Amino acid sequence: MMILLFLPSILLLIAFPSNIFGQFSSQNYPDPRTEPLRCKLLLPGQICDPSDILNDAERRKLNEKIQQLGSVTAQIRNTSPQCVGSPNQNLQIIVALIEKIGVNPLDPVDIERFTNSLRLKYLNFQELNCDTLVLIVNSRRDRQVFTVAGKDAKLSRDVLQTAFHRNIGHFRQGHYVLGLEGMIEYIVSSYTSTHIVQVPSPEVLGPTNNGLES
Repeated sequence: MMILLFLPSILLLIAFPSNIFGQFSSQNYPDPRTEPLRCKLLLPGQICDPSDILNDAERRKLNEKIQQLGSVTAQIRNTSPQCVGSPNQNLQIIVALIEKIGVNPLDPVDIERFTNSLRLKYLNFQELNCDTLVLIVNSRRDRQVFTVAGKDAKLSRDVLQTAFHRNIGHFRQGHYVLGLEGMIEYIVSSYTSTHIVQVPSPEVLGPTNNGLES
């Protein structure tokens, strides 16, 4: 980004990095799994917060929450046909916090496009056979939150919208950790309900026939 300053008899051309004001594009936004330091993490994790929207304790708490819930969903076999060959494929959740979307403050904000583009980048621009990656983007100055889930997570748009609307009050009050925690818990609960195979009870199945006649 370049800013022109006009002073009497002086023209100053000042160059700033494109993200000096906490603005990013999907191309230059970091990945917490491979660039933890840029995401303000000490170790690879699931949270990226390059603009310090959360403090260190909040960031650590949210990252630990996702990892804790990940250990729960790891016990659940994904029921999508595309994941048959990937029995160990688990639900993946990444949270991206951003001050402002886009490197030009005058450009219109399209958080859906940003989220989809960033998720594709996190997938290394490949369409996976078993895609369970859920990406939540929270843009503070744009006052927007958007979530995209991989098709094999089997999380409908209604589920993702409900996860947000149940926690919208936290976001409006600036309690981002509480809002994100609530969304993640609802998403994990929905994923669990979707993929746990319910075994019918004998009463539901009716009497069994062992092949013997009375």
